[in-house]
Amino acid sequence: MTIRRRERHYLNLMVSRTWLGVAALLGIPEDGRGLLADQAKRLVSAESQQEAEARGREYAKLLLGHIRERAGMPRDDMLSDVIHAGFGERQVLRFASLMVAAGQLTTTDAAATMALLLAENPDLRDRVRDRPKALDEFIEEAVRHEPAVAATGRAVAQSTTLGGVPLDAGDRVLRAWGSANRDERHFNDGGVFRPERGRTNPAHLGCPTRVACHVAGTGCGIAGHAASSRCPACGVIRGVREVPVEWSTTG
Repeated sequence: MTIRRRERHYLNLMVSRTWLGVAALLGIPEDGRGLLADQAKRLVSAESQQEAEARGREYAKLLLGHIRERAGMPRDDMLSDVIHAGFGERQVLRFASLMVAAGQLTTTDAAATMALLLAENPDLRDRVRDRPKALDEFIEEAVRHEPAVAATGRAVAQSTTLGGVPLDAGDRVLRAWGSANRDERHFNDGGVFRPERGRTNPAHLGCPTRVACHVAGTGCGIAGHAASSRCPACGVIRGVREVPVEWSTTG
């Protein structure tokens, strides 16, 4: 197998673009987004607990700077809206950290699923490479069929009934995205991967939030295009953890 050095660049670019996109959504000024992306990348690449804690403090300090700046001088951005909605500084920090982490992690997980599907299906790889619409349909179906987030928990705020089940305030509810995306009321073949099915009505529940859908969709679009066009011939070797490879810088 031959891998060009620039293909690694495309994967790194996809990850960096995701963090930059989240920074833009939060309202981080353009000249500060690169630093935020670098700090986030350093945090997730830490190789020890001590290193992770040290980098986490640097990362939190950077986010707190933006939070405190907007506390005194609000702007027309998401971070300012959260700050001035009555949340404490610690809560806002957790929100901002979650946005950056979730935007990258969900995209990485979804991109890994897409890469596997493309590697195992040469015909599908050819279609998404040659037709932008086919790439969009592929991303939509990949997120539906194999959600990046398996489930999320929620607390019941007030007594209610859901699906015929009485719930009291304080009860916990687990939302299983994979199950919802196979709901027989909307999918008569939900267990089948079929990109041509298009967007369902109602839209599938592959992402926990609409913001996450936009972030993940952008990142997956970059990853899908890179995987199909830059690596036109690839496959999966089952049971192998490491494979020695070589690559050229020509072409």
